[in-house]
Parts: sequence; structure tokens; C-alpha cells
Amino acid sequence: MNEPVDRLVRLQGYLEQDPANLALLAELADGLIQRGQWDDARLYVEKSLALRPNDPEGRYRLAVIDRYSGQVQSAASAIEELIREGHDVPVLRMELARAQSTLGNFEACLQTLGPLSALALPADLAEASVLLQVRARHHLNELDAAIELAEGFLKLKPDSPSIASALATLYLDLQRTGEAAQLFQAWQHRAVANSEMQTVGGFLALEQADVRVALARFEQSLFLSAQSGRAALGLGLAKAAAGDLASAKSALARATELMPTHLGSWHALAWMRLLDSELDAAEDAFNQALAVDRTFADNFGGLAIIAAIRGDRAKADELIRTGHRLDKASLNVGMAVILQRHGGVLAGKDLLDNALSMFQSQALASNPGMKLAFERLLANRASGLR
Repeated sequence: MNEPVDRLVRLQGYLEQDPANLALLAELADGLIQRGQWDDARLYVEKSLALRPNDPEGRYRLAVIDRYSGQVQSAASAIEELIREGHDVPVLRMELARAQSTLGNFEACLQTLGPLSALALPADLAEASVLLQVRARHHLNELDAAIELAEGFLKLKPDSPSIASALATLYLDLQRTGEAAQLFQAWQHRAVANSEMQTVGGFLALEQADVRVALARFEQSLFLSAQSGRAALGLGLAKAAAGDLASAKSALARATELMPTHLGSWHALAWMRLLDSELDAAEDAFNQALAVDRTFADNFGGLAIIAAIRGDRAKADELIRTGHRLDKASLNVGMAVILQRHGGVLAGKDLLDNALSMFQSQALASNPGMKLAFERLLANRASGLR
């Protein structure tokens, strides 16, 4: 029996002799929270709150358990109530910000963390606060501000793997791959235990067309953090680059589950389904992307491409008009226009092949992973392989 388990067993024994001991209930709950045993922890917190119903620490523990067990909105509401009651301390603001980030309320997350910037926080809270702010600004597409914040923190505390990996991810998103590679190299000896840095390394390997290394890094990232949507996305592209279309689609579908608002994952999945001649499934992926953002022209363009392949010229024209109103330079809309010109002359399969070839030549210049995947899978398609 290891020491933490042994300690909890001893505490449970003490509690049997003194079941109303609030200190024992709290220590047991904290130990179980640390081990991720949410249901057991909840039991002891609820016993504590039955003895002291309005205890702020007990209510805080219950909110933490709620967030980790998936009841995130309940957790946020409980923390907000505690803060309104005057229990405005950094640890509560951090917990609220984590819940808001999980819910996708990134502007609220930044507002919650704002007052902490004027405080001298303990080192662990200061780092966690900066990381939440960096991720929130990343999601809000405030990339320059996110980079400035991360770089500034690393100047003060260079030995921060979480901030370093978040910064490397930002560099990748801005196609500053040289800087991302420098960070990865600097951290490579420690990256084996860092899921996000492994994901960065995977995308860097894809850019170098090293599919074997990319696969290994994405798989290691998912081993470390099974909930990493970026790693699932990268694994899908790497599987495609290895010629395994079925596994690629599966990994990309998982990426959309983990990152349901990430348009790039939906579009990658849609195009992989088109490579497999699955028009209905590809249309569903584009529709899911459209539900996320009705102002992104490529969503309408993707649906227009499918309508054109099916020969539904009226629907394709309508989607093209909407896409053009949003962005006349949309690549997907432009491809749909070209397909419309060939409509009635080429059969549906030939139109699909044209769409795939155009996508490879026009839309993949800035996405090395997708480009590598398409090259391999189009070659397989031409030779009749799946």
C-alpha cells in the first residue's frame, strides 16, 4: 500500500471514532480530490456541509469537485456566489477563471483574473494565472497580446514548462515555426512529460515530412493527456500522411469532439471524408462548422462545393453568393465557382476529383501537415487504395 493511500486509510479510521470532526473530513476530502476520486470526495464534503452548511471552504471544495466532474456551470455559479458574499480571495478567483475558461467564457475569464495582477501571488498561482490569461487571449485571437504576456513571464521565470509550451503553440499558429522549433529544442529533454510540447513537436515533425516521428509525438501527447484536441487533430493528419484514411477520420472526429468550436478540425474532417467519397458525412462536417461560425465564408464555400459535385446548381449558387458577400477571396468559394462552370459537363466523381486537386494546389500552402496528408491520400485514391 503506498503512503498516500495508507494515510487516507488511517484518516478514515480516525473518522470512524470521531465522525463529526470537521478537520478530518476536510483532510480526507482534500486527499481524495488530489487523487481524482470525485464521488468519494463529494461524500466527505457533503458530510462536512451538513455539519456546517455555509462553510466557505466546504462550498469551495464542492465547486472544485463539480468542475472536475463535469458540472462546470454549477461550479462557476457557486464560486461567483462566494465572491459576492465577500470571500474575494485569489484562490477563488482562480477557480472561477478555470471554470469560465472551460465554458469558453474567455472574456469573463480575463475580467476575473484582472484584479490579481496587482497582487503579489504565490509562485504557483502567479504562473497559473498567466497561463489562463495566455490561453484566453489565444482563444480570443489576441495572439500578439498572448505572446507578449508569455514571453514576459518566461523572462522572469524561464523554467516554466506550461508557459513555454503555450508560447510554442502560439508561435506555430502564427507560422513562426523557427521560434517554435527553438523552444521545442530547448525543452526537448523534458518534453517527453509535457503533452502540449509533444504536440508542438508533432506538428514540427509533420512540417519536416517526418511522419514516423510525428505519429510518435502525437501518440505520446495523447497518452499524457487524452483530452488534448490539438494532439488528436495532429494525429489525424499524421495518420492521413501515413496513408491510413480510416484512422485519420477517426482521430479527426475525436478532435471535433474535444474542440467542437475549432473550425480547422471540422474542415480537416470534411476534406478527409471527401477523399473517401463520403459526401453526406463531409456535408455534415461543414454544417457543424457553419453552426459554429456563420460569418466564415469557407463554411459556405465547403457546402457549395458539395452542392456543385451533386449537380445542385441552384443551391450551390445560393451558397456561393452568401460566401462572396462574406469574403470574396475565400478559397472554398472560389473552388465552388470553378466547379459550377464544369457542372453539366463532368460527372460527379470527376467534379469531386477536381475539387480535391484544387484544394491540394490552392488551399494547403500554409498547412504543411494537411498538404502532406493530401499528397499521400490523393496518390492512394488515384491507385484505388483506401
